[in-house]
Amino acid sequence: FKGGLLTGIVYAIQNFNGHSITLHPKTFYQRGMVAGALTKEQLASGEVGYFYALIQEGASDV
Repeated sequence: FKGGLLTGIVYAIQNFNGHSITLHPKTFYQRGMVAGALTKEQLASGEVGYFYALIQEGASDV
């Protein structure tokens, strides 16, 4: 999704492992990211979660 100087990105994350995994928002960091949120920090085997990112164009790397 894009509007003005902001772009929204949605990542779908599926756990293909045979055990649960822990996700960290820092893992998805990219240049210009001003906000990010995970729907779940723990994913069981086969489960899907989402990461929502808000990127600002022209923002410096913080």
